[in-house]
Amino acid sequence: MRLLIALILLTLSINVTKAEEGPIDSLELAKKGFVITMDYALAEPDTCYKLKLKGLSALTNFDHPELLGALSKLQHLDLVENNLTSLPDAIGELKNLQILDIRMNNIRELPEWIIGLSHLQYIEAQYNNITSLPDGMENMVSLKNLILSDNNIRYAKTLEPVCNIKNLKALVVNDNKLDDLPDCLGELDSLYAFSAYGNEIENIPEGLLGLESVVVMNLGKNKLKTLPKDFSKLQTIERLYLSENGMKEVPECIFNMPYLEKLDLSENELKFIPEKIRNLRNLKELQIWDNNLSQENIKQLKEWLPNTDIVD
Repeated sequence: MRLLIALILLTLSINVTKAEEGPIDSLELAKKGFVITMDYALAEPDTCYKLKLKGLSALTNFDHPELLGALSKLQHLDLVENNLTSLPDAIGELKNLQILDIRMNNIRELPEWIIGLSHLQYIEAQYNNITSLPDGMENMVSLKNLILSDNNIRYAKTLEPVCNIKNLKALVVNDNKLDDLPDCLGELDSLYAFSAYGNEIENIPEGLLGLESVVVMNLGKNKLKTLPKDFSKLQTIERLYLSENGMKEVPECIFNMPYLEKLDLSENELKFIPEKIRNLRNLKELQIWDNNLSQENIKQLKEWLPNTDIVD
């Protein structure tokens, strides 16, 4: 659970910091339990649980499925920043794999064989060039976190296979080119965190309002001038991010979400926030900086919300 929470907080951050470039610190990785060459991994395959490879030369053995098949205990595979354009099929033989980290490559799609990795819990695939996802993702019953930020996903239809992952807890599609979201995302009954920051979304589909467990939602930096009236059906949301949407008014539905603890309305075009904001009796933090609010209105907000940290 700690790992899940850490991943959610990391990936929902608006300012994503890329991993530092430079040589691998072998000693530091060893302390964390990582093996960093295939030679070491194959020398003691029964004790290799974490494998980190960097540099194309390190990946040459992936052409031989029988070698990877020997790593039957492997649970965590880190292929960050290897200039890969596709994932070697041999990875599909790692049946005990739980974490697949393929950030900062040039991968264009998640292959069909990935749905056969029944123990896979975390896929970190940000900073690639992914445009498609495989059908059959309903078979990925263990998958909890799917991070697809900074790719080339353009169409709501591309995300439809995700709707069938019934145990998914976190879905992050920040900084793609989406102008819409699929209705079926509302079928993700276990979803705790959803982030689509930095896209071109103009409307929230009705289906999304069916999310029953979502606590964190980030819709910042899109083109949402307002929210649908029924958005307040999402009564489980505690942290809502709506920055950089060009909003001129606070959507009326917000005032009917009393369980909100954090609300980010920064970098919009708001001129006034009405007294109805008092309805948010559990609000701990309100971000309103870089709007067009008067000093008088800001003073009123601090009076109306005496127990709220107002960041102006």
